[in-house]
Amino acid sequence: KIPKYFSNSKEISNMKKKTLDRAEHILCISENTKNDLINYFNVDKNKITVTLLATNYKETNNLEKIFKDKLLFVGSRRGYKNFEGLVKAYSLSNLLKDNFQIIAYGGEKFSLYDKKILEKNGLTNKNVKFVNDKDCTAYDLYSNVAAFVFPSFYEGFGLPVLEAMKCGCPIILSNGGSLKEVGGEDLEYFDPKNIDNMKDQIEKMLISESLQKKTIEYGYLRSKRFSWETCAKKTLEVYKKI
Repeated sequence: KIPKYFSNSKEISNMKKKTLDRAEHILCISENTKNDLINYFNVDKNKITVTLLATNYKETNNLEKIFKDKLLFVGSRRGYKNFEGLVKAYSLSNLLKDNFQIIAYGGEKFSLYDKKILEKNGLTNKNVKFVNDKDCTAYDLYSNVAAFVFPSFYEGFGLPVLEAMKCGCPIILSNGGSLKEVGGEDLEYFDPKNIDNMKDQIEKMLISESLQKKTIEYGYLRSKRFSWETCAKKTLEVYKKI
């Protein structure tokens, strides 16, 4: 779907096609992934079972957020995760630049690539802080930041969405891949290709305490729909079936 982010995309797709053809049955982590297999690889829908993921994070309700002037980005900063898009959206907003800092958690070590992205958008490491699991845990960040932004062009599931929901973190999501499937219908989503749309959605969340509260409460309820027990039972049913 997005081959430009993979130097050997044709080779990867061919290998996946051969593997799918050999498999007796296929487990998919979302309906979106199932539909992609059907549409791109002509897989028989009866050969596929969806086993939605979950999180073992315990629900937290931290009203006194330590990092209330921080925006959180989680994961790789290369390619389809669209970190560069988030940085650009941030750079176009005086509200964000003057009042908030981006925390980029996980992914690769800070490199010349990251430095160039910041410089290209007129930013410095005062605007974006790069941290990893040696500095703190994702759980602590989700529980304490102003909001979590997921600007990805594509996700097969999007586990950080559930993690943020469990931690009482306002979430601002793109409509990439399965994110609407996980996030549900009661959220607003932005187009990850539309930088102004992304900027507007982030600003809208951060200036409205009522929207933040509504999104947090919705997240608690939505995350309850996903459980490892259900995932395990469906997986076991497939093993027994084949």
